[in-house]
Amino acid sequence: MANWFCSAAKWAAVARWASGTVYGAGALIRNAHVASTGIYVLPGTPSTSTYNVTIGATTVSTVGNTSVQQTTDDMVTNCNASIDAGFAAITWSRTGSGSTSLLTGTADASVLVRFTTSVTGGTGSWRNSIAIPSGNERVFSAAGGTSGGTEPTWVLTRSATTADNGWNWTEVTGESGNGWNGPAYLLSRALATGWGSADGSVIFCDNANVEYLNASTTFTLGIGTRVISTSDTTNNPPTVYATGFTVDGSVTLDAAVHIALPGNGTYHGFTFKTGSGSGAQCDIRLCASDLNYAMYKDCSFILSGTHAASRISLNGIGAGTGNTQICVTKNCSFTWGSVSQGFQLLAYWESYGDDFCAGATVPTQLFSSLNVNSNVRVEGGDLSDITGTLFVASTSGCPVLARFYNCKIAAATIASLPQPGMGQVLLYDCDVGDNHYKFAHYDYFGSTIATTAVYASAKYDGTNGVSWQVISGANASRDLSYVSPWIDVYHSGTGAITPRLEVVRSGSATPYKDSEVWSEWSYQGTSGSTRATFVKDKCGNLATPANQATGSLGAADWTGESGTSWFGKLTPTAAITPAEIGHLRVRVCVGLPTVTDLYVNPLIYDRS
Repeated sequence: MANWFCSAAKWAAVARWASGTVYGAGALIRNAHVASTGIYVLPGTPSTSTYNVTIGATTVSTVGNTSVQQTTDDMVTNCNASIDAGFAAITWSRTGSGSTSLLTGTADASVLVRFTTSVTGGTGSWRNSIAIPSGNERVFSAAGGTSGGTEPTWVLTRSATTADNGWNWTEVTGESGNGWNGPAYLLSRALATGWGSADGSVIFCDNANVEYLNASTTFTLGIGTRVISTSDTTNNPPTVYATGFTVDGSVTLDAAVHIALPGNGTYHGFTFKTGSGSGAQCDIRLCASDLNYAMYKDCSFILSGTHAASRISLNGIGAGTGNTQICVTKNCSFTWGSVSQGFQLLAYWESYGDDFCAGATVPTQLFSSLNVNSNVRVEGGDLSDITGTLFVASTSGCPVLARFYNCKIAAATIASLPQPGMGQVLLYDCDVGDNHYKFAHYDYFGSTIATTAVYASAKYDGTNGVSWQVISGANASRDLSYVSPWIDVYHSGTGAITPRLEVVRSGSATPYKDSEVWSEWSYQGTSGSTRATFVKDKCGNLATPANQATGSLGAADWTGESGTSWFGKLTPTAAITPAEIGHLRVRVCVGLPTVTDLYVNPLIYDRS
């Protein structure tokens, strides 16, 4: 176990190495930067992939290596740049004229640079100009001695030593003993060099940091590693939790920058963002490898580009071969850049209190792909902005299970599952308003939906009536029937009973036959055991179908049915005798295709 620290500002505040200086044992310095990987200009309203920028004065305070093409010969002022403390400015030189005019400049530093004012170009308004850090930023601790005349070539490996005038420096970037006095500059680079590999490590990250990416980057956590955003950059360990640490892959127009988050650990208070323009797919990949258990708390996931194929995926696109990942998100938000984007799920996902559409752009199909044994459980989620398709499963035949509990959900469409055996979708107490009776179940063969349009004696709030509308799809048949969820009660008796379920066929007086609609019952029928016993009132394989029995509830007991209706009941063909106290359950089966007029009163009668 160990604590680690990450802060760009605190790293920049560490003194640079100096020649001929006496350093006491334990003194900290940081190395000089290597060349920057370049300045990337983020467009506000781009029209082409060519950066056409009108720069201001010929002397600009900035850092990095770049060459910016100009399309006009007009030089306007009012363009300044800010740099992190401790880095020298450079002078830009201008060569050529007109469309070939260039501004060029070089420096040894590689830190982020932002223009403090907007820069207006010939094709649009441009925002931040950013130099991407090289990833070689380190902190070293002195063994003690006088430094040489030339800065040594630093050995960047974690805990490695570098010789200097007969004594050594040790690489100690971000280590617990130095706290915020010697933190890492980049979280991604620190993780790549072995941070958090020990079980139970904690990485504290300055919530003011923005870690810019210009290429796909993987953040791998060791088992049990906790990565926490904090505003307390004084105490060791910090005492204030504050969201805000940002990983931003949106700085380069039309660049494919994927953010992958594998490993068995947790992130607290992070923002992950990627995508700029419409020219490249950019994904955020949670729990991005096999055999992972990852948790994200108070995190924001943002697809800022508009490429239609960009996804927030769980287990990564193309990663893994099955449901071998568990991902948990708590109080997180998801933001989309295009209506064609959405989730790709290839794992087991538990979501608690998340906002699934935090921005203005609303996907037309939120779960764009649920496949490879996908399993999602959402509790307390806000999906109220989704009015298109909630999800559609893969046509590959992979089973899925999606469950939503106590969620805010609008009138989104639940697409039918396109293959048999592909699983189920269930919604418990989900509604956009203050209606607490809502319940629904969907699979390939049909659906069950709670409704207040037709009802008998069942009440969802003690006053207002509710029933289950049981609907079969075109694929339902006698042997491959639609099966509703269970209606379940606790039964404390052990005597013989003949329980019943009341139903109505709204708008038709013709009874359903026992080969078309029947019930299946489960009870504790084995003495001295928890094993359930199952019975049903379905017509036998070679028997002649018969009408189901007339119910005890009639027209005077039901409300909302259409015209002349059949009032029936579903009950075991003979009395049943529970041998143990426990659950008494019943579900309705429909073996006739396209049934839409069947309503079930979800109460079990005659239990004594």
